[in-house]
Amino acid sequence: MTQGQSGTNGGGDNGGGSRSVKPLDEMDAHELRSKLHEVTLARDEVHTSLKRANADRKALRMQLERARAAASAGSNGSGAVDPAKIVFEAESQRKAWAGLLSDAVDSQLRSEPPTWRSLKAKLRAPSPPPPVDLKRLSAKLLDAPSPGTISRHAPPSIALSLEGVSKSFVIPSERVDSLKMRLIRHPLRRMEYRRIEVLHEISFQVKRGEFLGVVGTNGAGKSTLLKLIASTYRPDHGRIQIAGRIAPLIELGVGFHPELTAHDNVIMSASMLGLTPERAEERWPAIMEFSGLEEFAELKLRNYSSGMRVRLAFAVAMEVDADILLIDEVLAVGDQPFQERCGEALQTLHKQGKTILFVSHSMQMVKASCDRAVLIAEGRVAADGHPEIVADRYEEIMLERQKDARPHSLPRLEPTDGGPA
Repeated sequence: MTQGQSGTNGGGDNGGGSRSVKPLDEMDAHELRSKLHEVTLARDEVHTSLKRANADRKALRMQLERARAAASAGSNGSGAVDPAKIVFEAESQRKAWAGLLSDAVDSQLRSEPPTWRSLKAKLRAPSPPPPVDLKRLSAKLLDAPSPGTISRHAPPSIALSLEGVSKSFVIPSERVDSLKMRLIRHPLRRMEYRRIEVLHEISFQVKRGEFLGVVGTNGAGKSTLLKLIASTYRPDHGRIQIAGRIAPLIELGVGFHPELTAHDNVIMSASMLGLTPERAEERWPAIMEFSGLEEFAELKLRNYSSGMRVRLAFAVAMEVDADILLIDEVLAVGDQPFQERCGEALQTLHKQGKTILFVSHSMQMVKASCDRAVLIAEGRVAADGHPEIVADRYEEIMLERQKDARPHSLPRLEPTDGGPA
């Protein structure tokens, strides 16, 4: 009894002392974590005391049951167990453990510090966002270039309009195609990129029914320009306005399946370009007649040569009901009769009022077919006007490049003493 009373009194003395506790709202994150650690240790200590008290209680209960069993058996010898003594010892130990438990509770929890759950909730609560400087944000948004747009509306009598169109590509400095390569080069190493400006501030308009030639050296951005108009790419800056349906003849034969016949591929390709399967079936004879591949109609496409595939794809594109045709170097393939047939087909479409954008390196074809030409050099419009003038400017640029690429003459080696003269 003395041990239990002293434990209780000690607990009262410790718990009676008042200590100031800082409110949670005034604590920073470091103080909250420190207080959470203290309360967690106190909670663990109380749980450990409870577990030990429960274990001792079970042991005393087993001793009490054995004493009662011995008493009922009538064993009153010198080595007999006295039930009253066991009960007294059990009660004393129970009170002692109760005093120790009360002391721990009074010293750690009864002074009302921040509870474990309240600290957890405080730490998990999202911190308030930093104040936003509206003036700085507005200035940043105004300085940032707006993304490019593509709309399906153009001014009257204009089929295509480009205003300040720019396009760039981001390319990694090194190529990583597999997880193994990623692990070899270091998984936490940052990938470096470089930006390539392909087109910069391209602006021009194409009237309805106009035959426009687009010329330029390799890598000038001609194909990228057509892909922007065809909505394959999205411009970084600027605006593109389009009036009418577009038929892109940029990469002929894309979407053809080598295991299908020419008939099945024609129907599928025409459907992708905007024709219904019924209309494509109606125009099937005209497509094969234009391509000149009637005897190979039921042959699988994997048995076609590259020239035959291009002829079939161009014939499909010629039968599509489109207002604007985008043609990228497709007349450079095939034999001479087929090229002449393609030129005649384009002139027929031009007379029908179709708008045509024609990319080519053949200045002779540009001069003979186009109403107007645009020269793209280093991602910019270098010339815009009559095909004769633009073609002359293009030839000047090609001559300058050939002079720059021509190797310099090597210095003459003088014969040394004893060598051949």
